[in-house]
Amino acid sequence: DKLLEANPVELPQALVDEEVTQLQHEATRRLGQQEGAQLPPREPFEEQARRRVSLGLLINELITTQNIELDKKKVSAHIAYLADSYPEPETVIKAYNSQATLMAQAEATVLEQQVVDWLLEQAKISEMEIAFKELMNFGQ
Repeated sequence: DKLLEANPVELPQALVDEEVTQLQHEATRRLGQQEGAQLPPREPFEEQARRRVSLGLLINELITTQNIELDKKKVSAHIAYLADSYPEPETVIKAYNSQATLMAQAEATVLEQQVVDWLLEQAKISEMEIAFKELMNFGQ
């Protein structure tokens, strides 16, 4: 939230439109509807799409300007972690290593986490005491 707040981005409408379409298709799949079914309206997805596109552009800019490089060991560890939840982890690991789209997803996830880790290292944290009632905004 703070990253977006501190770095407003002018968004290309084409990217927002593409993200809205992806979110519509994702919602259709989650509802169990067949591919090609009528998509839900755009409006409920606009804000989320704008946020995702903004974050994607900011993350890509940080990767470039801070020379954040993908850590292949972390990718392997991530894939192993995912594979552990399956009955035959070796099969899952082979699938990731042999399918470019699966590997690209794993690499994107790891690289995004590396950016988050970098941001957290840069964050200045300040502590403050607050009453529980105030924190929970009782009475408002």
